[in-house]
Order: sequence, then structure tokens, then C-alpha cells
Amino acid sequence: VLTRGAAIAIGALGTAGCTLTGARPTAGAAGNTLTGYVDAHSHVWTPDTARFSLARWATRAQMDPPSFTAEELLALAKPHGVDRVVLIQHGPLYGDDNAYLLDCFTRFPGRFAVVAMADERRPDLADHLRELKRAGVRGLRIVPDRHVDRTPVKDPARWLEAPAMRALWSHATDLGLVICPLVSAQYLPSLDPMLAEFSATTVAVDHFGHAEAPDALPHLLKLARHPRAHVKVSGFYKFGDRTAPYDDLAPLIRRVADAFGPTRLLWGSDCPYQLRNGNTYADAVSLIARGLDFLTPADRTALLRDTAERLFFRPARSA
Repeated sequence: VLTRGAAIAIGALGTAGCTLTGARPTAGAAGNTLTGYVDAHSHVWTPDTARFSLARWATRAQMDPPSFTAEELLALAKPHGVDRVVLIQHGPLYGDDNAYLLDCFTRFPGRFAVVAMADERRPDLADHLRELKRAGVRGLRIVPDRHVDRTPVKDPARWLEAPAMRALWSHATDLGLVICPLVSAQYLPSLDPMLAEFSATTVAVDHFGHAEAPDALPHLLKLARHPRAHVKVSGFYKFGDRTAPYDDLAPLIRRVADAFGPTRLLWGSDCPYQLRNGNTYADAVSLIARGLDFLTPADRTALLRDTAERLFFRPARSA
């Protein structure tokens, strides 16, 4: 369990080697410019459940650590050269109530981008997604075992074929929202026909699509034929040996980089889960910043900043 004190202590580690060159400034709070790394995947939650209610199925016992707020995340990330984070709605705790992420977005201008969740079956879906975009949302997380009502999907091959889900993809395309599928490897084949049909939709698959197994990886690599398909290089703590320095993940990352190209890859920490079992935020940054000898300096910059900046922090097009 990560306490606030532990998060701050980890965040106090040094930042050697974390400076990016040739940065394009992005407006931040109080007129500052933000040019550091972008963490493309992290979660936050707050113990203030009076103001930000948990979903009906969630309990405080599921908040592990009990607190991982926007303030704690920024304190953890800043010493390692990360000054912006893409916040991913945490369905197990909040369902499709995105209020806390939108509050973080408002309170820290320029620091956060928001990937929300929405129940695609709601009758006012189009208006709801437009409202989310106006509030600052830049992407939508979709999961086959929808956290919004805990209903499991029975057919992995057909979960995206439901009319409501197809409507969500259509509206996301019109609004310029990035779709972020959180899937296990068995669902990856279902993404290919959707990307072919919705060719103008930008997609960023979470955590390699959990395609670590040799028989699953080809399904992820096949998605590279779609120019707007991206992959999050994230969640190192859950793959391979599950311990730093994660050198055993080099073959996986290299195959994904060769297929998609570094400009379609985004690094993410998947905090606070990255901070368990002896893994640290520094470990997650270091693999991309200083490990993987097949990456060029330009590749590292793409993974650590440029791709996430392009997808989530540059001005979104009008609907």
C-alpha cells in the first residue's frame, strides 16, 4: 500500500537524464510553459467521498492506496521530469462519473488531460459526449467488462458490434476524441475491423493490449496497418519478470516499435499500480529514458512526450 508519505518520498528521487531538448512549449498554469515528459496513463482518486462519490458497487476498501490524489501524483512525477499526465477514469471506483478527473483538470490548468468513461447505451449519448468534450475531455476509455454497470461481455469477438458501441465510435470520430480500449488479448482481433471501418478514429490501446504471449502479439501488431492506431507502452510491473529494470520486456517493446513506429507509441506509468511490490515511478521512466538501446534520442522523445502531447494536449478540433 502506498501512503501519501511514501509517494512523496519516492517523488524526491533525482531526475538525472530526464531533460528533453528541442521542446515545443505548452501553456501551463500561471503563464508557465510545460516541456517535460508526459505520462500518458495514470489514475487518481480522492478520500473525499462526500464530494466525489464512489460507484454503487465500490467501497473504500477498494481504494488501494487509500489516497492517490492529483497533488500526490504531481509530487511523485515532477522529480522525474514529468510535468503533464493523462488521467484515465478509474471505472472500478467511479464508474462513468468523471467528476473527480474533471475537477483535477480545472484546478491544474495545462497539467492534465482527461480520458473519461461513458455508458454508450444512454439515449443522450451524442449530447453527453459533446458536454464532456466542452468540459475538457480528450478521450474515452472503453472496456469489454463495462465498469459502468458491471455487465460482462459474453462474446469477445463481437463486443464492439453492438449498435450503442458503434454509435460511441461514430460520435468519438466526429468529436475528435481518442478511444482508449482496455482489453485483454482475446479482444484484440475485434479492434481490427472497427479501425478499418472508423478509419478517422484515433485509438490508443492500453498496456500493449496485454499481448505479451507469443500467440497474442500478432493480433496487436496487425493493428499497425491502421495509421491512427497507437499503443501505450505502459504497465511494466505486470509483464515479464514484473521487476525493474524490465530488461526482459525489450523484445516485446522492440517488436511493437518496429510495427507501429515510435511516433505511434506513448509511455505511461499506470500509477498508482506501478508503485507496488518494490516497483517505482523512477523505474518506469528509466526504461524508456535510458534503457532499450535500440531507441534513438528521437524515439525516446516521441514515447516520453511528443505522441501523448499530440493526441491529448494540443487543441482539439471543433465538433
